[in-house]
Amino acid sequence: VLFRSSKGEAVKELQRFLNDTMKLGLVVDGKLGPKTILVIKKWQKANGLVADGLIGPKTKAKINFIN
Repeated sequence: VLFRSSKGEAVKELQRFLNDTMKLGLVVDGKLGPKTILVIKKWQKANGLVADGLIGPKTKAKINFIN
């Protein structure tokens, strides 16, 4: 599960995915900060998920399905 202040390669992969799908130009810095969380919430809402900004099992499964 990724949440606010998570860091590392998994966050970079998430940021790249969000950039590829939403074309918002997030900085791929490996830090799950406020801007990335805002984009996650928008993506979750657009994909019928609870827009909580967390990358839990349902969000991860939806990302993996799309990827």
